[in-house]
Amino acid sequence: MFNGKGETMAKIVFESGSLVRLKSGGPIMTVDHTVNEGSVVCCWFDESKYSSAILHCGAVVAVSAVEQAVHGINVEPPTN
Repeated sequence: MFNGKGETMAKIVFESGSLVRLKSGGPIMTVDHTVNEGSVVCCWFDESKYSSAILHCGAVVAVSAVEQAVHGINVEPPTN
């Protein structure tokens, strides 16, 4: 991949179920699926309204485990 300046960019990959946030901020979103090599469909709830959008992978960052803990998000499967 090239960034339009002739520089090679690293390929950014998010798996379905990954928690991400826009680099500029906003709600924590879940990656639903990959649309093409450089875009993903993300979904989230804004209060009680379900929203989704196709976003370029370069516009989002993975949510760290620390940030998940701060927001009370448990991504570990339940134990029996």
